[in-house]
Parts: sequence; structure tokens; C-alpha cells
Amino acid sequence: MGLSQSLFHAFFYKNYHFVDYNRNVCFLERRCNQLGMSMIAEGVETVEQADFLKDIDCSEMQGYYFYKPMPVHEFEKIIE
Repeated sequence: MGLSQSLFHAFFYKNYHFVDYNRNVCFLERRCNQLGMSMIAEGVETVEQADFLKDIDCSEMQGYYFYKPMPVHEFEKIIE
């Protein structure tokens, strides 16, 4: 069984040194691309986080920025 995707939690702590974090995320995205894998960012909460991830070609992400958890019937209305 092969691996095709890598999931990471896009933690953006206030006190975390953003330059080091950016460097690590960029490295992870490059490595996934080299291995023919896509990267899924979880925990995206702001437009700035989503924009940063788009800038490094991470096209798959999830988090409160897009939608908060909801009951199934509300989700079904959205996808109709």
C-alpha cells in the first residue's frame, strides 16, 4: 500500500517564531512534491494562513477559516 498524501496540523502559535515555522512548512511541501505526494494542511484559521499555504502551492487545507463543525443536515444544504 502506497502513501499519496501527507497531513499536517497548521499550528500558528502567537509566540512561535514565524520565520522558522515558514521554513519548516516550505520544506515539508517541497519534500511531499518530490515524493509525488500532496499535502493537506489542517487547522487553518485565518486568511493569512490560507494565503501563505496557497503561496507555497498547498492546495488542500481545512479548518475554521473555511467552516466550523456543523450538523450533517447543515452540511448537506451547503453541498446541494
